[in-house]
Amino acid sequence: MGLPNSKSNLLTDPYKLNRIVSNLLENALKFTQDGFIELGYTLQDDTIVIYLKDTGIGIHPENQELIFERFSQEDKEVSQNIGGLGLGLSIAKENAELLGGKITLESEKGKGATFYVSLPYKSIKQTISHTPSSPVPNSDKTRNFTILVAEDENINFLFLEILLSEFDDKLTILRAKNGKEAIEICKTNNQIDLILMDIKMPVMNGIDATKKIRQLKYNLPIIAQTAYTTSQEKEEAIAAGCNDFISKPIKKEKLLALTSSYLMLKN
Repeated sequence: MGLPNSKSNLLTDPYKLNRIVSNLLENALKFTQDGFIELGYTLQDDTIVIYLKDTGIGIHPENQELIFERFSQEDKEVSQNIGGLGLGLSIAKENAELLGGKITLESEKGKGATFYVSLPYKSIKQTISHTPSSPVPNSDKTRNFTILVAEDENINFLFLEILLSEFDDKLTILRAKNGKEAIEICKTNNQIDLILMDIKMPVMNGIDATKKIRQLKYNLPIIAQTAYTTSQEKEEAIAAGCNDFISKPIKKEKLLALTSSYLMLKN
């Protein structure tokens, strides 16, 4: 049975929760060719358990702890055919632990898998009263978003600006030419919804800037943009506090899909 509306608002970090669920779904979609994928939840006292069940290739019991390690994939041949760095499950596990929870797994090779994400259940009761001094919010009002692009190369910034202009919503784009400028802008502007952070910049690189911004704005989504595709650099970006990464040359469809997924959570 699902939670009633009065108890369905949870006190948690929406970005981390989104990364957990999206990475588990991506993993299930990648390794399930036939059958079904089922996503749901149950409430157990003060714990909410989100489960994701699939009829995919499954995992040997002796490898079930190993798959949560970075860059670890049980079946190398399958992984090479399907693609992926093996970061998704490790990121999901780390985010679950940061939220005070854990991920467990039930699976047999060839018989699918069920992942369980157990998180503390903290309900927020929302009481909305509409008075003359508190008008009803207009759900049709266009949402204004602000994106900070940290990019030192003029051509690269102009290219991103053109791609981001595809958004239907009114969008304000700010620019920082190095990591130090990005930090200063974050200190003085509370309207930023998302950062596109170039990793290699003068004065201060994107990794160091991300670490400092994380101390100022814990929940602000940061997407690393890099011309390098090595697993080491991507791991370093995630460890520094980036929520995601996108590789150069940047494709419009990929950029819009990725940025939209984070901005939708702010809407």
